[in-house]
Amino acid sequence: MRPSMRQVIRPAILAVGLAALAGCSGNPSAPATHAAAGSAAPARPISDTSTPPALDGPGQVLLQAAGRNGSAELGTVPRIQPGTLTLVVACSGPGTITVDLGGIASYSGVDCDGDSPGQYDVMERDSASSQVRVSVRGASSDHWAVTLGWSPTTSPQPTQN
Repeated sequence: MRPSMRQVIRPAILAVGLAALAGCSGNPSAPATHAAAGSAAPARPISDTSTPPALDGPGQVLLQAAGRNGSAELGTVPRIQPGTLTLVVACSGPGTITVDLGGIASYSGVDCDGDSPGQYDVMERDSASSQVRVSVRGASSDHWAVTLGWSPTTSPQPTQN
């Protein structure tokens, strides 16, 4: 059984989420498992799947896909440096999808139906990853678009006296 960390960060609580995420201890090379929470509505619905969702801040787009449905292998990101990794998923349809970021994280239960479709997640990474395979699993009736972004900016770490 691999270690898991369950956390969903919505834009409205991004600052709080980043502070909590930065304080997590554990194995940074172990994949994190994220479960989408349907109870908190995002600041804006993420349900337009015709174009890739935009990153909310500065950053480099590592991978994008839009107008897709069902399951797909999106490709392999050759290298992700330490920094801030952002995943934005737009989703519509009757079910849920799973987005897998190789050995970094897996987002299961991303809701495509309801008041808060999609996923917005930011995670701080202090180690690099190579050959990160990105895939989406879902039913053919679930439509989605994905953007994976990276920024060298990380939250300041507390100093010890």
